[in-house]
Amino acid sequence: MTAWHDLHGHVALITGGNSGIGLGIARGLARAGATIALWGRNQSRNTAVVAQLETIAPRANVEAFTVDVSDEAAVNEGLRAVIERFARLDSCFANAGVGG
Repeated sequence: MTAWHDLHGHVALITGGNSGIGLGIARGLARAGATIALWGRNQSRNTAVVAQLETIAPRANVEAFTVDVSDEAAVNEGLRAVIERFARLDSCFANAGVGG
């Protein structure tokens, strides 16, 4: 892996990370060595994605949090939990959408 692909030590939050574009982002970040905080509303899907990411990137540090981004209190609690778990946050991929 070249230096510009090396994200070891980088903590990334991905909202909507358990499917679609968010999952694609998570796969790429895991392969590059990033620590991943994955947010999704469906805990069983979150768990399956964590297992999948650990299979494609065995040294990846991935943790899923059940967070509904349409709920402001849940977002605040989710962010607190991520900072508590990883002690920092370097990037956020705001991928989850909220219907109007």
